[in-house]
Amino acid sequence: MLLDTDHCAQGAHLASFVDALREAKRQGVNVALSKPSFELWLLLHHVEETGVGALSAAKDVEEALRAKLGQYNKTKLKQEHFPLTSVCDACVRAERLDATVSSGDIPNHNTTRVYRLLKAVAARALPPQLPAELRGSL
Repeated sequence: MLLDTDHCAQGAHLASFVDALREAKRQGVNVALSKPSFELWLLLHHVEETGVGALSAAKDVEEALRAKLGQYNKTKLKQEHFPLTSVCDACVRAERLDATVSSGDIPNHNTTRVYRLLKAVAARALPPQLPAELRGSL
């Protein structure tokens, strides 16, 4: 399951967010959490992980995507902005970034664990089931 921390990991939302994570774990669901938002994963297709630490809110990450891509609309992603050739770079960057944060269920600093989902899918797939750009790379 993919989740953002966004506003859910603070204030009155925190208790129910922790409960949801706990229930997911109890049900055997692995959670790939992104802080502050999924857009951090998309941004890592284009920038090094060292450049995302100061982006503290989802709106900041979206602004960085717009600056990098010239435009960004979360409801209409453009395939040419996120080619398969950039997925492996994003995985490497996300894994390096994730290694720098505390490893609890809810990280204290920016990270995205989407790479874990992609690695899990790739590990269970036969090579012909994966796009050529990802074979042997994840």
